[in-house]
Amino acid sequence: MIQQEQVLPRSLRYCLLATKVGTILDNYVEPMQLSTRERVSLEAAKSFLQSAAEGRRATQALEISERALEAADAYGEAMQATIRLVNDGANLPKELDKVFKDLALVMESLASTGAAPKDRVRLARDFFRELRGVTLGQASGPIEKVTVWER
Repeated sequence: MIQQEQVLPRSLRYCLLATKVGTILDNYVEPMQLSTRERVSLEAAKSFLQSAAEGRRATQALEISERALEAADAYGEAMQATIRLVNDGANLPKELDKVFKDLALVMESLASTGAAPKDRVRLARDFFRELRGVTLGQASGPIEKVTVWER
């Protein structure tokens, strides 16, 4: 069986994740009643952020392994999204590890309880919008919504 990782490049997987998570966070109303699919997406976002933090450490240690390469790739994308946030005036901790940890805690809180502080949710939404823009190679902005219905 072909796994998603074998078919889609990492940047496209990150883009799809950022789109899913951004859409969930765009619709945030406390407390949220999340579907299983939404919980899985938030858990994947948490894993991405943890991987980005791991990538920062692996990059600093000049570690060479397949896992370090994947983590460093996540770090590169997350760092660019963070730089965009700072350029847009976001108030972030100075340490990237703290930024990634704080965002991961928001994802964990939302996935487990459906609630998190609104300002943290807004920051996470903005981060994932920026991540989507980085992976698409374009300016960030609201995620487009498509509604399909039958007659």
